[in-house]
Amino acid sequence: MTRLPRVGDAGDPVSQIAVIDQAADGPAGTRLIGLESRVAVAEKSTRALLVEVVRLQSALRRAMDSVNEERAVRRDAESRMRAATDALTRLEREKQRRQTDDDTAKSLLATAQDAQAAALAARQEAATRSEEQANRYQYYCSLNNMTSTSLPLQSGPQPFTPDFKPIRPTNPFLHSLSGSICTVFTDF
Repeated sequence: MTRLPRVGDAGDPVSQIAVIDQAADGPAGTRLIGLESRVAVAEKSTRALLVEVVRLQSALRRAMDSVNEERAVRRDAESRMRAATDALTRLEREKQRRQTDDDTAKSLLATAQDAQAAALAARQEAATRSEEQANRYQYYCSLNNMTSTSLPLQSGPQPFTPDFKPIRPTNPFLHSLSGSICTVFTDF
């Protein structure tokens, strides 16, 4: 005698298999019950495996989300490190540029001081030469006065011709001063 599936188990595929009564069928019925129990055990293990697969998929999704978050954090940190490195590089270049500017300014200042010292030395040299020429002129004038008063005039008055040479400045700065101290005694 064949049993029809139970109404409560209509959704269960195992329960939809027709169950043969043991008493009616004998050894074939026992075999069928053994098969049913094996199918039920296989179903339970399949369900357990499906539950485990779902749990593992959920854990994998969480792990992947965590990995993606860590990647995003690492990318953000790398981006910040690049920005900081760029800022440090710009600061270092600015520091080097300022050092170069400072060195250039010091060099220009030293050159200006050297030029000023050379100009002062040239002025002092020009003043010394001018004074020497003035002293020579006074000396020649006094000699001329002495010779003209102490010696009788022999053949008339002899003009005084001083032995002055015009100063030709060798320094370019003094050369630019034409018409000043350098040419005072050159126009006789």
